[in-house]
Amino acid sequence: MATKFDFKKSPDVNGTADKTTLYPKIVVAGTKNLENIADDIAKRSGFKAGTVIGLFSDLENLLTDYLADGYNVKLGEIGTFSATLTSRKVMDKKEIRSGSVHFDSVKFKPARHFVKEVCRKGEMELERADPAYGFKTSSPKHTQEERFGMLMEYLKEYTFITRQEYSNLTGVLKTKAAHELRQWFNHDPEKFTEFSERYTKELDENPAAIKARNDWPNHPIVTLLYSAKDAEFNQAVVLKQWLE
Repeated sequence: MATKFDFKKSPDVNGTADKTTLYPKIVVAGTKNLENIADDIAKRSGFKAGTVIGLFSDLENLLTDYLADGYNVKLGEIGTFSATLTSRKVMDKKEIRSGSVHFDSVKFKPARHFVKEVCRKGEMELERADPAYGFKTSSPKHTQEERFGMLMEYLKEYTFITRQEYSNLTGVLKTKAAHELRQWFNHDPEKFTEFSERYTKELDENPAAIKARNDWPNHPIVTLLYSAKDAEFNQAVVLKQWLE
């Protein structure tokens, strides 16, 4: 089966549509889950699919144990897993206690041989997708100034606007919509009430956020990060109020 690709425009977050470049991107054929993998292994070996799934379950448990104990885990020629930590920013290690350092995430670094094999096999069956396909791109129908004008007209009738609503209104994709709404707010204290209402509504409609809020009491220490220079007017303040 040939891997299909198409060209996609680089995100135009600065509004310089005439300077955007194109880059190739795989048109994803789908996602293979554990059941698919187990079935394929069963066809190639003497193992039953259920046995393979059981082994994967044991592997998952071992991986979490090893990583939680401070080990890196190398899976043959596939790659290496490692855990990462997080804490608030400090200039001197004496400024922070060990209780303020937490596990943050898990990284995966593919082995060089694994990457080479994927590239070798992929190069053998690589073809351009149907010209009618095309990746979704933000609409160039309106300038950023026009879009902000549309936003102001919308807010005259409605108290707030979500990222999805702004995307539907202006034709830009959700990533660009979020970027432009942050630009509009620009951490202006006079706009903070409106921003808070919009952000709260978006959280209320986000299943992942609701799940995190329900799980909030199970974590004695939770760190909320923000990149704004203003410690009083930023999204972390709104998020904290929403979680509580």
